[in-house]
Amino acid sequence: MEERFRDIQEAVVRVMSETELAEWWRKQGLRIVQKRGAYWRSGTMGLWHGLHPCANLRRDQIGRPHPLCWGYTTSVCAEDADFANAVYKLHVVPGLQSYDEHALSATKRRHLRIARQRARIVQLLDSSLLEKEGYAVFSSAAHRLGLWTDVSPDAYIRDVRSRMNDPRTFTVAGLVDGRLAGYVEAYAVGNVGYVYKVIVGTEFLPTQVATGLQFETIMAFKRTPGIDLVVHGRLLPENKGLCEFKGHLGLVVIDVPARTWFAPPLGQIARRLRPWRYYRMTGVMPKGYDAHLSGASSASP
Repeated sequence: MEERFRDIQEAVVRVMSETELAEWWRKQGLRIVQKRGAYWRSGTMGLWHGLHPCANLRRDQIGRPHPLCWGYTTSVCAEDADFANAVYKLHVVPGLQSYDEHALSATKRRHLRIARQRARIVQLLDSSLLEKEGYAVFSSAAHRLGLWTDVSPDAYIRDVRSRMNDPRTFTVAGLVDGRLAGYVEAYAVGNVGYVYKVIVGTEFLPTQVATGLQFETIMAFKRTPGIDLVVHGRLLPENKGLCEFKGHLGLVVIDVPARTWFAPPLGQIARRLRPWRYYRMTGVMPKGYDAHLSGASSASP
């Protein structure tokens, strides 16, 4: 199968509607329901989430989306911010239309120069390259990060085929000496672009391809008409290195008003057994952790 690329300088992201995003998530195997005019996606333990972190639902749209819902969480629109009882802390690009290399720290500008010398950054237009070389890179990253270690090669290829041959999926890849070194998966809905997943093979970390991939993904969002906010994941205070990396990329942390509900006593159990997951749904820091390290500003999108 011949790989199909597009020069990254020509790449823009296809922007989805909420309905298209719901269909995209369904295609990836997630359970999606529509209730009170809003979409929700299922998570673990009977928890439900707004379709995306900046879904910003109205007060009258928020409530249990399913009879077997044991908890839910969603961002809240600005007009109903008084209905919020939680906060999402998100890494975002401040002032997207003015974002460029000068937004990076001096260290990251140097890393970007190295990445441009060592790697070719392209948009992938189909699944062919990831089918051939993606699992080795994915497995390397998974073992380094301690994530997704139960994904088999067959499951990986099925997932890649499902997503990558869909034009709504935006994937940026880095090639070093003709080999896949890493890739970024992203998507856009409404006026918001999301950097969804960053995968880089361990042996390629010295090439700084991770910096090149993430910078060029943000620039593709900048070129896309209608996008004025880019979200690069939730704040992970327990991963100081990752927070510092995103800060060097020029990202800031903002507070987004949210509404979170747990059926008793699930909230107390989640806070005790999964404190960081609870934090990402509520903004409540784990006990004994310094709140000032969360790094959030008081801004909101």
